[in-house]
Amino acid sequence: MKNPRFSKVPVTYKISSLIKGSFRSLKSSLGIKSDKNEVNISILGNGACGTSFAKVFAAAKDDHGNFIHNSITIWGRNEEITDGINKKHRQIKRFPEIQLPKSIKATTDKRDAIAHADIVFIAVSAQNARAALAEFKPFVNSKTIFVSLMKGLEADTNARMSTVISDALEIPLSRVAVLYGPNLAGELMEDMPSGAVVSSSNLRAAKLVARVTNTENFRVYLSPDVIGVELCGSIKNVIAISIGACRGLGYGYNTSSTLIARGLAEMVTLGKAMGAKDETFFGLAGVGDLIATCSSSSSRNHAFGYHLGQGLTVEEAIEASAGVCEGFKTAPVLLEIAEKNGLDLKLIKAINLLIRGEITADQIAVLALESTNRDIFGLSEFE
Repeated sequence: MKNPRFSKVPVTYKISSLIKGSFRSLKSSLGIKSDKNEVNISILGNGACGTSFAKVFAAAKDDHGNFIHNSITIWGRNEEITDGINKKHRQIKRFPEIQLPKSIKATTDKRDAIAHADIVFIAVSAQNARAALAEFKPFVNSKTIFVSLMKGLEADTNARMSTVISDALEIPLSRVAVLYGPNLAGELMEDMPSGAVVSSSNLRAAKLVARVTNTENFRVYLSPDVIGVELCGSIKNVIAISIGACRGLGYGYNTSSTLIARGLAEMVTLGKAMGAKDETFFGLAGVGDLIATCSSSSSRNHAFGYHLGQGLTVEEAIEASAGVCEGFKTAPVLLEIAEKNGLDLKLIKAINLLIRGEITADQIAVLALESTNRDIFGLSEFE
């Protein structure tokens, strides 16, 4: 049943019509005590994702043109990157030419990072999230909202990131949200217009996250479908590997478009089996993010596939991709879930064969497009 409390109206710059009552009232309803129309924001992870979102959040203003954040703090282990942000106002490793707002501060201290935060955005590797978050548990504020920017499923447990956050920090899911969409870090850093979807089992938490992240160039929408939004972010990374591989082989847009369509169909099929809503996959978190990740050479998952298509080994492709390829670890999880549900997802199966070294990149499209009596595209094969 659809939740009637969730508005289908997008969260716009003039957001007061969507979020009834004052900003202070919204915070108070979540137990966040403050007399100001401001929040303290922290981001865990000072890589490309965490840094780019920090820059986005720094631009958020209320309806009167005042900045919403009281503080924005980025946490990371790398002291050189931390010093670069604090002293030069730049992420010197990933975006050395782009100036960051001076309101963004960085730290390597876990307590400083989250003890006084109202909202904590998490941008660490999905596969390392549980262990990394456990280190923050002693410093968790009982009212803080935690938001996943991570896109993947945990390899050992098949868990979605919202569950990992809840488990690792021992907090209820009502204090966890997810924020996903077509958000390539380089484009966010350049202030190019984009959008995202925020979802949580707690409508107030979702509204607060939307309220403090919405800017003139970054529009945030609400969704009640946490499962669907998270699956979109996880599955699209896997599909992008196949597109990258085909581009590495020199294949054109016909092949890419066919596999993207196939991938979307498999996303919907798997999502429905896991309790997601169909419509989620046709929005920003679904087809929007799928197109961005599959089309951009700056996507690490696309780059990983591209290097495989160029003939590199899996190990060489991972190294050449210069970053975490979440799709590599998520692909086996998706295949396991599909098989448990009796689903024959040929593209996901072919991608797994590729990363296991059992087929070459040129076999992906052929295997993925083999039809059955009732194909996943919804079309019957000729008898």
